[in-house]
Amino acid sequence: MATATATKTRAQWKAVLQEAQAAGQKAAMAAKPTPMIVYEAQGLSDIPKPGGKHWVVPGGVCGFAWVTIRPATGGFVKLLKELGIGWKGYYGGWCVPMHPQVEGPLVQSLEIKRAYAGAYARVLREAGIKCDVETRLD
Repeated sequence: MATATATKTRAQWKAVLQEAQAAGQKAAMAAKPTPMIVYEAQGLSDIPKPGGKHWVVPGGVCGFAWVTIRPATGGFVKLLKELGIGWKGYYGGWCVPMHPQVEGPLVQSLEIKRAYAGAYARVLREAGIKCDVETRLD
């Protein structure tokens, strides 16, 4: 593991943040989500309506991804708070949302956000920060 978290300066933490964001963006751009097809159903069933409409969602299933840092202490979390990045986790820790820029300002693809979060978390771990990737379908 890299340098202990207590020994980094604010400038070094900013560099870690920028590296994590860049790694996440690169992973998001390289992600190849599995497209999803949504069919008009017969009533409330999961059976496609004959002759009904259908839509292709190129980004696949929609969802959210974030990185949770535990414990929510130290210079990096302090920097995130000062920058207004993230929120206090319901089950503890500090949660950092993933916002990749690949399909415009709002990416809905869970797979793209998961790729971003995984790369972002790898950079944090290399910097000595304990964190986990979490996701949720929308």
